[in-house]
Amino acid sequence: MLIKCPECTKDISDTVAACPHCGYTFKSIPLINQSNPKKKVAIFQYVAICALVVALFTPKILISIPCLVLITTGIISLVRKEPRWWLSLISVIFGLAIIGSTSSIAKTDTSYIDKMHIQDWRWEKEGNYTYVRGRVKNIGDSTVSYFKITSYYKNVSGDIIDTDFTNSGEQLQPGMAKEFEIMHKESSEYKTVSIAIDTVRTQ
Repeated sequence: MLIKCPECTKDISDTVAACPHCGYTFKSIPLINQSNPKKKVAIFQYVAICALVVALFTPKILISIPCLVLITTGIISLVRKEPRWWLSLISVIFGLAIIGSTSSIAKTDTSYIDKMHIQDWRWEKEGNYTYVRGRVKNIGDSTVSYFKITSYYKNVSGDIIDTDFTNSGEQLQPGMAKEFEIMHKESSEYKTVSIAIDTVRTQ
């Protein structure tokens, strides 16, 4: 195929490196950004790192939430082939390890409910709210990592018309006691209240 030489304007072949008439040299135009493709932003790695930091300071009862974020963002980062792929892999491994260790340590123990005694509890009305206050004591030989106390509000017939609860994720060693309080909106229909421990997790 013939083209015009940009220097002498004579017809020349498009395959020559220089014009045979005037000696004009053709230079190849480099491809822009061919050797330096745009790098992906490791946004999911940043999210995974933040989730790991949050997980390290989260109570055990809630730790599954940041761990799931940690695992999910780590997997997405690997699929997107973000730079420093090993950080994404470590995020997934850490998330699985934390969830695994937490689930193996803390377990729901229905038989241990009898080892949690509620002491000196009372139902008090203050303004527009009522308060159930008391103490719960661990009289067993295991460490309690979580417990939940539920209050049942009953009408004049003794029927349960409302419930509320309080919980704690702090460790309660054998022989230790802890204060608790359940704050609830007051109602003229509430005539009596009963409470019970319905969930206990031990280590």
